[in-house]
Amino acid sequence: MTLSGRAMQSQWQDPILRDPRAEEAMRHIDYDMSKTLKGVSSWGMWKNIGPTIIATRAATFDLLTKRYLADHPDATVLHVGCGMDSRVFRVDPPASVQWFDVDYPDVIDLRCQLFPERDAAYHLIGAPLSDLGWLDEVPRERPGLLIA
Repeated sequence: MTLSGRAMQSQWQDPILRDPRAEEAMRHIDYDMSKTLKGVSSWGMWKNIGPTIIATRAATFDLLTKRYLADHPDATVLHVGCGMDSRVFRVDPPASVQWFDVDYPDVIDLRCQLFPERDAAYHLIGAPLSDLGWLDEVPRERPGLLIA
């Protein structure tokens, strides 16, 4: 739903959040969102209000992330439960930032199919969050930002 909401809102005339990666991903995902929300009134209400709420939340997290990275250009970012969020592309952190998008393996596989590769400072980790072994790959000597 969040991917769909960002994609829908991004196409509005004056979007809160421009997210071309979400738009492109939705073009490749064959799923009718109206089936998720049962009933015509629920779907009608969501497609008018939902994308605004989702875009506002994403834009706020993007702004806070950019502010943190401006003060900590050598940070490590852990985006836990990243789903299909294209934040790393919207924020476009400098190569000095180590960015980790973490989610279940099937979600990371789908991300690899839908989103382009980035530089060597961008890492995709497919692991259940209950298995914290993936944290061994994360540098500990840098300032950190957790997005969840």
